[in-house]
Amino acid sequence: MGKGEDSFRKAARRYEKWLGSYCRLDRKALAAKDERMAESAFAFLRGTFFRWPYYLKAVDARILHVPTVLCVGDIHLENYGTWRDDEGRLVWGINDFDEAAELPFTSDLVRLAASALLEGAKPPGTRKGPMLSGKAAVDAIAAGYQDGLSGRPQPFVLEDQHPTLRNLAIVRGKAAVREWEKICGGGVIKAGSLDGSLHDLLLTCLPSGSDGVRLYRRQAGLGSLGRQRYVAVATWYGGLVAREAKAAAPSAVRMPKTGIANPLADYRRIEALGFRARDPHLRLVDR
Repeated sequence: MGKGEDSFRKAARRYEKWLGSYCRLDRKALAAKDERMAESAFAFLRGTFFRWPYYLKAVDARILHVPTVLCVGDIHLENYGTWRDDEGRLVWGINDFDEAAELPFTSDLVRLAASALLEGAKPPGTRKGPMLSGKAAVDAIAAGYQDGLSGRPQPFVLEDQHPTLRNLAIVRGKAAVREWEKICGGGVIKAGSLDGSLHDLLLTCLPSGSDGVRLYRRQAGLGSLGRQRYVAVATWYGGLVAREAKAAAPSAVRMPKTGIANPLADYRRIEALGFRARDPHLRLVDR
């Protein structure tokens, strides 16, 4: 094992110890995370945000001598998705603020560009959808950011606007069935094995009249693999519904500080301040 690999493993153990002070760790999920990070450089970037401040030191210092703002932190190509707002409209945008933190504003731009370059470097058969070339992707990110600053910020509501993006975002036919299979793929768990307050939270978040509730362990994403994550699936008016709960922790940027009283403070701030058509089912609770 090389010196760099040894250094990384020590850093990973420090991160897991720190994270474990805020939530119980799922060792099975952590093992799956190790396997998935080995698949590609893009996957490694996704799974190692706790090392991002270290990686960022390699960037030209002039890029980092800029104002510090509340950033997404763990931004990358796969941290974009869709949800339905209060009016049932399909909305596209960033769907995970687990690592929101105060950083130089360029941090998000550098990380998003790095993820585009790493995804674009994959062999064509392993990419998720069409990709621009590396330079074109970076230019598009810079142009989009500048365009977003030039006028009043607007959410991406995929109804009458953005038809091309809507066609890309819609899940159709067998793909929709596979999504439900993935949701239920972590294995059924008994209600008694969950903390009582967590069990009650999942059930009370389901719509009234839900029937045939089943609880599953959930393994999804990559950066948050290792946190406890559960999903309740039920039948409601002839179709499936689900509610998911994931353990909360502060951004890894806050390491090694422990005992942070409100681990979701920055998540709450960025969710409240962002120009978003909000997901009415998102709830942030203490843990």
